[in-house]
Amino acid sequence: MEERELRRAIQDKKMNFISERDATSSYRKEQKLMNLLAAGRADEVDLREEFHFLPENIYDDAVMTYKGDVKQTEYLLVAAITLSCRAVISGGVDPFEAYRISDIYLQQLSECSAQHDMLWVVGEAMKEFNALSAAAHPAADRASQDLENAKTYICRHLKEKLSMKDVCHAVGISPGNLSEKFRKSGTTFRKYVLEERLKSAANMLAQTQEPVSVISDYLGFSSPSYFGNCFLKRYNMTPLEYRKRHKFHCN
Repeated sequence: MEERELRRAIQDKKMNFISERDATSSYRKEQKLMNLLAAGRADEVDLREEFHFLPENIYDDAVMTYKGDVKQTEYLLVAAITLSCRAVISGGVDPFEAYRISDIYLQQLSECSAQHDMLWVVGEAMKEFNALSAAAHPAADRASQDLENAKTYICRHLKEKLSMKDVCHAVGISPGNLSEKFRKSGTTFRKYVLEERLKSAANMLAQTQEPVSVISDYLGFSSPSYFGNCFLKRYNMTPLEYRKRHKFHCN
C-alpha cells in the first residue's frame, strides 16, 4: 500500500472511531479500573478481558496511529501505567514507591518490540500496583473505602443523571452492598445524591449570577419548582432568599 493510501486508511479509521465510539463507556471502564486499583482490589476482575488488554481488542477504545499497531499499543499502555500509578497514590500508597514501580515498568515497556510482550509487562505492573495498594488497605478498611469511592464518583458527576447501577459499575461494587453501606452511614443513596446537589446549588447561588432555573437544570433536578421545594426543606429558605443572604461580593 502506498503512503498516501495508508494515510487515507488511517484517517478513515479515525473518523469511524470518533463517530461510533461510546466515550462514556470507555471512561467508565477506566474509572472502574482506577477505583479498583486505588482500593487494592483489581485482582477481583480479569484485566485482560474486562478492560480489553488483548491485541485483538486494542482498538475498542483507541485509534491507530500512522506508525502502526505496535506504537499505538505502546502509547496506550504508557498511559495505563501512568494512570495506575496515580490511582494507587490516591489510594494511600507511598508516592516514592509507586513512582519507582512505574519507572521500572515504563523502562521495560520501552524495550519491547512486540504487542504480546508489552501487554505482559503492563499486566505485571498492574499486579504490583494492586499488591501495593492492597497492603495499604487492610481488609477492615475496604468497606469504608468502597463507600468513599462511591461518594467521590457521585460528587464528580452531580450534573449527570446518576443511578445506583451507574455508580456501582464505576466503583466495582454490587447495588445491594452499596445500599447497605449507605444505610450503615446513616443515609441512603438517593438522600446522599440530593444532599450533594443541594450543597452544590447553594454554592452556585452564592457565587454566580446564574438564574435558579439554570442551576436547577444543570444539577439534574426535574424542574425548578421541585428544586425550590427541596432547597426550602433543606435550608429553610428559598433559593433567591439564600442568594440574597449569602451572595459573595468581590472587593
